[in-house]
Amino acid sequence: MKPLLRYILPAVLLISAFAAGYAVRGFSMHRRMHKPHHAMGPRFIEKLQEKLDLSAEQSQQIRVILEKQHGEAMRLRKESRPRFKAIQEEAQKEIFSVLNEEQKITFREMIKRHKKRRKQWRDRRREQWKKRHQEEFQAPPPPPH
Repeated sequence: MKPLLRYILPAVLLISAFAAGYAVRGFSMHRRMHKPHHAMGPRFIEKLQEKLDLSAEQSQQIRVILEKQHGEAMRLRKESRPRFKAIQEEAQKEIFSVLNEEQKITFREMIKRHKKRRKQWRDRRREQWKKRHQEEFQAPPPPPH
């Protein structure tokens, strides 16, 4: 292995691992946060009601808290995404600055493959999640006549 690639490859892998970790965390949070409250809230509140013997008033107060938290979490996520992307792009620019032309071509291909694998992984995870939570998004049966 060329000496320069010996140092660049671990750096790229480290950045990729960080990005993948962020994507996993972000994807799972994204899915939880983007669930409609009728799907997310009741299950959690039912569990709390069961374990804590909540009153109707307490349940309503918890719903309000969850809605507030949801809004705050989504704002934070939206605010941090561009910053994370900028950090990632800056790291790639710096890496490119130390590579020769042949290495740049290889590095671009590595990035392209990584993005493709990450998209495939996200798509697979999304489908698995949909299958697990399908019943939560189906319309409730009509009331009996």
